[in-house]
Amino acid sequence: MKLTYFGHSTFEIAFENLTVVTDPCSIGYPKKPARADVVTESHQHHDHNDTTGMEVTHVLSTAGEWEIGGVKFSTVSTWHDPEGGKLRGDNRIFVIEAEGLRIAHLGDMGEANGADSLSDIDVLLIPVGGYYTISTDEAYEIVRRIQPKVVIPMHFKTECIDYPIETVDRFAGMTKAEFAASSAIEITKDAIDAMPGAVVLPYMK
Repeated sequence: MKLTYFGHSTFEIAFENLTVVTDPCSIGYPKKPARADVVTESHQHHDHNDTTGMEVTHVLSTAGEWEIGGVKFSTVSTWHDPEGGKLRGDNRIFVIEAEGLRIAHLGDMGEANGADSLSDIDVLLIPVGGYYTISTDEAYEIVRRIQPKVVIPMHFKTECIDYPIETVDRFAGMTKAEFAASSAIEITKDAIDAMPGAVVLPYMK
């Protein structure tokens, strides 16, 4: 698969027969994917569910299980905050399975134990900026518990947004992440064991 980062929590995940876009973002960032066979929305906030200008076939925005184009999707229900949703409502983790890989996109998960039911995750897409989500330290502990083969951080402070969240730098230091030169990365079942354990992708410009 080819995974491309567009900023915030938006990734384009291109499998051989299906293109998936996660949490399309309406704020700040210069580009958004033009099309998607499937869009996943972890929750209904404007910076995670804006499909404006996109060509979209399917939108998955509820809890459930689906198989579309040979790709399996399932959700884990969590909260957007540490107070059981009282502050910001609910959140869904999407687990995507295809080409021998299991990818987990944590959305705007705001509870430190929200991902405890996950196992056998190859690629973990995790928010690290805090304030609206789990903190950098909580994200690091989740990575230690889940032990994904590759972790890719998201939802952190950049020059594109003025949210009161942390940059990726401290998380990158804690995980000894490699800073990639390109916003796109190829990940295959056969090659994943040789990849760095953590990779920071620059957003697509």
